[in-house]
Amino acid sequence: MPHIVHKPIIRPFYVLAIIRLIIPFFLIVNPSIAILLVVFTDLIDGDFAANNALTQDEYEFVDKLLDYWWYLISFIFVYTFLPEWFWLLSLLFAWRTVGEVMFSLTRRREYLFIFANFYENFFIFFTLQAQFPALKISSIGINLYIWSGILVGLKLLQEWFIHIAKLSIREDFFKWKRNWK
Repeated sequence: MPHIVHKPIIRPFYVLAIIRLIIPFFLIVNPSIAILLVVFTDLIDGDFAANNALTQDEYEFVDKLLDYWWYLISFIFVYTFLPEWFWLLSLLFAWRTVGEVMFSLTRRREYLFIFANFYENFFIFFTLQAQFPALKISSIGINLYIWSGILVGLKLLQEWFIHIAKLSIREDFFKWKRNWK
C-alpha cells in the first residue's frame, strides 16, 4: 500500500496573515501591545511564507498589502486619538502610499526606498508618547528635531539595506536560508 502524504489544509502562513489583519484593531485596547504584535508578526511571517507557501515575489507583494492594511488602520487611529500629529502623519502616510502604489504597479523595490516608510516610525514614536506621558519630552523643542533625524536616518538605512542592497540579516549574515517555493 502506498504511503500517502497529507498536506495541511490550512498553511501556517495564511493563519498568520489573518492574524496580521486582526491585530491592528487592538490599537484601541492597548497601542503598545498592538505595535509589538504587528512588528513581531511582520518579522516572522516571511519564515512561514518561505516554508513552501509562496514564492519570494508573491510573499513580498502580500507582505506589502498586509503592511498597508496596518497603515490604514493606524491612520484611522491617528485621526481619532492623535489629532495634534494628524497633519504631519498625513503627509508621511501619503508619501508612503505613493511608494506602495508604485511598487505594486512595477514591483521595483527602489520605490520603497525613495518613498521610505517614515510614517510607521513616526506613528510609533507619537503613539508611545501618547500612551506613556513621560516620553513626551522627546517631542518638545529641539528634542523633536534630534529624534526626527534619528528616526529618518535609521529608516533610510533600513530601507536601503532591504530594498536597494537586498540584504537579509537572517539569510546573508546568519546563513539561514529560507525554503522559497
